[in-house]
Amino acid sequence: MTADVETDEETLTVSRHDNAYVAPIQTFRPVDPDRGHGWYDGGAFDDTTAFIPNAAHRFAVMHHEPRAPQGEELGAEIEGGRYLYLGILDNVHFGHFISDGMARLWAASLAEAPNRLVYSFQRPHAGAGKFMEPVLRAFLGDKELIPVTHTRRFERLWVPQAARFPGGFVRGTPQSRAFFAQAVDRILTTTDTATNGPVHDKIYVSRTGLPLEHPHAALLFESLIEDNLRQEGYHIVHPQTLPFDQQLLMYRNAKQLIFAEGSALHVYPFAGTPDQSCFCITRSRFRFQQFDDQIASFGLAPLQRSPLTAKQFSHVRNNGPSTAYLGTVDLVALRAALVQGGFISGKTWQLPSLADYQHEMARLSAFYTIDADALAGAWHRGQ
Repeated sequence: MTADVETDEETLTVSRHDNAYVAPIQTFRPVDPDRGHGWYDGGAFDDTTAFIPNAAHRFAVMHHEPRAPQGEELGAEIEGGRYLYLGILDNVHFGHFISDGMARLWAASLAEAPNRLVYSFQRPHAGAGKFMEPVLRAFLGDKELIPVTHTRRFERLWVPQAARFPGGFVRGTPQSRAFFAQAVDRILTTTDTATNGPVHDKIYVSRTGLPLEHPHAALLFESLIEDNLRQEGYHIVHPQTLPFDQQLLMYRNAKQLIFAEGSALHVYPFAGTPDQSCFCITRSRFRFQQFDDQIASFGLAPLQRSPLTAKQFSHVRNNGPSTAYLGTVDLVALRAALVQGGFISGKTWQLPSLADYQHEMARLSAFYTIDADALAGAWHRGQ
């Protein structure tokens, strides 16, 4: 038996299913250059093992190809009670977890919504990421979190439609905006680390604290950018060192926010307010439009940006399609964009010296495939 619950005019629905299956991903194939995509299975299925449409998932350039339960899986014992399906959550990459994985949380606030929440892992062999529990607990409170690591069957399963863009990233809808606004208000008024945490009018959310040995994206001369912004009164934030509620606190209370493009910018729409100004230092030759779209969908002021980078160099540990690049930034153009946007005065802005350039080459060359010749004649601008 299946019943659809209309939630509002935005047409997001919750379908409810008796004796439904939830299957974890058992096959995860990386991107095949010949096919242009990878694929994975897993998902939620009704009592006939038909895939439940509301459980459709999207992950980057991977295709979701659900495989119905079969064989011994069909004999899974029915677990009594009511459960809410959160979907397939990335357990390795924080950026995909916080953007893709939040798309069904809105349904947890519906009247009579189940208090037991089930989900599976995007990377089934990696286990739960350490970032998952704090974020889910912050947004969902004391609801029971149930990771599904083998096919299970539930007496009553609610499957919400995901509030997301076609590319998979969470989208602000009336339901999701209301959910996150209420959740963040609760977090900021009830948790000790948030109520007693520091706030700053101007913050720069940096990537310099991420370990270079892992294939992360980075910006050439980012330490110099930090120094320049400190002179303009900005507090430097390394979000990975802060409790999640303090990150939300800083994003809610700052008047001007500058981000080095990355995962932290996916968190900002949940806590931001329309009267803030937000700027992104682009790290790639390609524009990741999902940041702009997410921010706009949550009713915030348009994201301001630096120009696209002139060059990018791959991380030595890249083994396939990846955004783990060292991006160059035209520091002259960056200064002009920040001045035009009212983020800085620009009076104390410094460009790199030869010593700065040599230090960056020594620090980064072991981790990125830097072509020094490509930087010749332009490094003094940062590009």
